[in-house]
Amino acid sequence: MNSSSKPASALDIAFLIYVILGTLVSMSLGGIFWIVSLLNYLYTNRGSVDSGILGALAFTLLALCGIPAIYSGAQVALGKKNRELPPPGPFGYLPIFLFPIAFIVGYLAYVKGIWTVLLAPLAQLLAAVAAVAFAIQIARQKGAVLTQRRFWGQFVTGLWLVPIFALVMEILILIPTVLAFGIGALTSENGRQLLEMLSDPVTAPVTMLQQGFNDILLEPWFILIVLSYFSILVPMIEEALKTMVVWPVLFRRVSSAQALMGGIIGGSGYALFEAIFLAQDGASWLPVMVGRAGATMMHAFTTGIASWGLAEGFVQKRWVRALLSYLIAISFHGLWNASAVIVALADTAITQNESIPWAVKIIHDGGPFYIIILSMIAVFGIPWLTRKLKPQSDDSTPSSVDDTGPIVLRDPRRM
Repeated sequence: MNSSSKPASALDIAFLIYVILGTLVSMSLGGIFWIVSLLNYLYTNRGSVDSGILGALAFTLLALCGIPAIYSGAQVALGKKNRELPPPGPFGYLPIFLFPIAFIVGYLAYVKGIWTVLLAPLAQLLAAVAAVAFAIQIARQKGAVLTQRRFWGQFVTGLWLVPIFALVMEILILIPTVLAFGIGALTSENGRQLLEMLSDPVTAPVTMLQQGFNDILLEPWFILIVLSYFSILVPMIEEALKTMVVWPVLFRRVSSAQALMGGIIGGSGYALFEAIFLAQDGASWLPVMVGRAGATMMHAFTTGIASWGLAEGFVQKRWVRALLSYLIAISFHGLWNASAVIVALADTAITQNESIPWAVKIIHDGGPFYIIILSMIAVFGIPWLTRKLKPQSDDSTPSSVDDTGPIVLRDPRRM
């Protein structure tokens, strides 16, 4: 069955309602932030970076992403053709020029102090959009063909829904993590002193609390707990929830190659949310912006792998592949998080303490190289996966990309 006109189904209407509501909520939140930011700008310090401007621009961007989703959903709901995305062309790489523009804008804002209140968050958004556009472009060069509605539906789901569920789950797992912190603190003198200060924070000055945390930064129990949370638990939750973008099409027996593409698209949407709501300022603005670009590639890469494996298990009943792909995704994500966490801990320790073990200094100095290597693996891994896995099914043909009716697949060739 091809992408032809047909009466709208209940799911078609539900999708249209979903993207309309998501767009309206984002637009409303953006409007609230714009009003608050304007009042702050008029009546408070005009020279500082206003996080409200970042929120206003971010939610406005979220709302703008919903407009093409509404258009494609309305087309189908009105019985019109569910069109395929046009083949990717060289002009799809034009957003890459947003990177140098973002760096110039960031330099003007953070270094020169020109219109910092507006240009600082704008630089962050430009860099985030450039990374997301690049990840999607390199995936689509050799990847499975998708319809416009499925593309935008998966993208805004990664952008709107997945971050909410991930945030809730990560807050919940903080409870046992805090308990583990308390138990670990009892095993060291510095930890016990910190617990005493935390038990009576009213009398303990902020500087003492800060020094107490600095004293335990390099203790093994603290490093173990932090790495367990950020490098094991968080990747497990996020890599499971990011596959949410392909859950609806699994019941329609989507091909593994299309699930891979959907995961890359949805992972890019999730990465965009993270990037635009992660503030940076001061001397660290440039490395943070570059790091977020690498994180975008990481999220697109790992979500694609996990989604491909989920389709292999759910549709093709190859559950071993599903498990292995999930383990690969969380391992890659965990390595990324571990590199970032260790560098951050080492940087803080070096700043606070002059007598730092040589091993810590090596980790600190080499940390950015680890992240660059992982980023390059994701950058080259995305097009490699889409090219390698596309021939396994017939989803590259126009007859199999329609998401308005049943998908019928021939038996894929085994790897």
